[in-house]
Amino acid sequence: MEKSKNKKRIFRFSVLLAILIPLVLAISYAYFQAIITGEDAGITGTSTSKFDIELITEADGYINATDLNLITPEQVPEYSQKGNFKVVSGNNDHYIYYTLSLSELTLSSNLQVADFKWELLKDNNSHASGTFNGVSQNSMTLASDIVIGANETADYELRLWIEESGGDQYYLIGGTFAAKVSMVADMEQNPVSP
Repeated sequence: MEKSKNKKRIFRFSVLLAILIPLVLAISYAYFQAIITGEDAGITGTSTSKFDIELITEADGYINATDLNLITPEQVPEYSQKGNFKVVSGNNDHYIYYTLSLSELTLSSNLQVADFKWELLKDNNSHASGTFNGVSQNSMTLASDIVIGANETADYELRLWIEESGGDQYYLIGGTFAAKVSMVADMEQNPVSP
């Protein structure tokens, strides 16, 4: 009698596993196949039929600037806070254009000034730059309408720093900055040359 109950329990457990394992695998596969069609792409994603592009980041795309010090423009390459990421395109028939942004932006009020600066480098060349003067919303665009062809990679570095002005800037010390790099992409109608 006890043997029969154990066999039934083992059978039920086996049936449960046979149902749960494929279900978990299907849900996991669907989750990691994020389709980019011009909606917010977040951190990474690959389309299935229209085009193929991926944003690859460190630390899940989060960039935190802590212990920011005053530096001169000459010191920026060495002493600025940096976040690195890259955009990789697949074997697409058309060009893709994309916009890079900072989302989930948290910026203390003392850093919403012209002395807190950023620069976006693409393949080691300055691509865009600006300040955080007056930025109070939770997102901001870094660069838009960037075009990429088939099977290309663009390497990016985002630099953040407080530029020394020579005046009293003590109020800038202890500010907080955190953001997440995100991408929105869409396909161009121009075919990629063979």
